[in-house]
Amino acid sequence: MGAGTNNPLSGGGGTQVLLRLCCEGHNGIVNAVTWSPDSRYVASAGDDQTIQVWDSSVGATFVTHVNEFSSTVWSPVDNRIASAAMGGKVQIWDAVTGTRLVTYTGHPGTSSVTSINWSPDAKQIVSASKDGTILIWNVATGTTIASYAGHGQTITGLTWLPGGKRIALVDSKGMVQMGNVTKGRILLTPQKQLAGVNTISWSPDGRRVAVVDLSGQVQVWDAITGKVLLAPLAQLQGVQGIAWSPDGRQIASGGNGKFQVWDAATGKLLFTELGSVYLISTISWAPDGKHLAFTSAYGVEVWNITIATLLLTYRGVNWNAAPSMAAVSWSPDGKRIASTDSGAAYVWLALTE
Repeated sequence: MGAGTNNPLSGGGGTQVLLRLCCEGHNGIVNAVTWSPDSRYVASAGDDQTIQVWDSSVGATFVTHVNEFSSTVWSPVDNRIASAAMGGKVQIWDAVTGTRLVTYTGHPGTSSVTSINWSPDAKQIVSASKDGTILIWNVATGTTIASYAGHGQTITGLTWLPGGKRIALVDSKGMVQMGNVTKGRILLTPQKQLAGVNTISWSPDGRRVAVVDLSGQVQVWDAITGKVLLAPLAQLQGVQGIAWSPDGRQIASGGNGKFQVWDAATGKLLFTELGSVYLISTISWAPDGKHLAFTSAYGVEVWNITIATLLLTYRGVNWNAAPSMAAVSWSPDGKRIASTDSGAAYVWLALTE
């Protein structure tokens, strides 16, 4: 593990940006990073199948979970982490102490858990395994309160809709479905079949869904009825990243060297900007809805979209050896940005105020 604080690095246009923390505890690509609700702690997950939790205020990694993890999600209300593990297990951890609180077993045989998510009130967890089995757990008791078997396809994306009574999922064949929980069963309703899915993103109110298919087109439709709300948007090639603004009024997408921002109600293209010269892979909106951060092989770029201006470019310590950034996430308070690359995770001061 390595950590650094108050290190100036060269940003966009020669601007000095502040590297708050650099953690080099992973072996290989760090492909996910997520913040605690209070913006203090950061969890990172890598190809080495470990989860590290670090205190962004003091620059120290203090917990490392070593296991065969496929995904990890922070509780929306406290400092617990749910992790999806190999062997059909779901585990809950105290992120601060590193204590494993409970292990749920219920997925068939040794089928890997591929997706996991907390309900908005953190009282339930939904998980899906490689064989297509979906389970909903009571977090307090560890019991299964609803299930669905026989889906037949690997679930690649899984989320709760606002209100915590419905789930939405997408499988490896591009089928998007909604699920209602009734008398211990999950009733799935097919909404739309796509020719493969690169990225899927639900609007903040859960009423609309934006999907990027394998051709790079973005479609927006009603999440309940499946009705197309916006015809395929005139997209860039190679679209990978897509994200709704916090108020649900705009959609940002990123492709080969450019990103675009759309009016989510009308489909009007608000602007197209030349960002990185490389493929833009992930996009994150700031909580204020005025700033965007995205990742590419060039680093992390931060833009003020109200004036279409590039503010900063962040590059990590592995830039020369492995010029890529895999993930990016704004802290809930909007003051810092976490990003990851090959073997390291970073916290930067956002410097947008």
